[in-house]
Amino acid sequence: MAGYNISEQVKPGKENAYIEAFYTTKGKDLYCIVPAYRQYIKLRNFKAPSGATAGILGNSKSLGIKQTGNDCVIDLSSMKPGDMPSELFVVKIKNGL
Repeated sequence: MAGYNISEQVKPGKENAYIEAFYTTKGKDLYCIVPAYRQYIKLRNFKAPSGATAGILGNSKSLGIKQTGNDCVIDLSSMKPGDMPSELFVVKIKNGL
């Protein structure tokens, strides 16, 4: 055991760095496991291929994907209460790799 609590490392703080998301892949899809709601997710130094789509697992709504410089930004601002779990949720970027 490493001697640290992962639930403490996902809490935003001014004094320390924190984990914004965890990532995994399956085939050509990228999954972003997000521990808390935010209006957007920024994937630093990542360019989504043309034709990639994003959505939240368990919801059929599409999310906006925008390239900003070297970063890919997933817009979650259109999501309303009840559209997603209140805590941990997963964003799938289909054909993102």
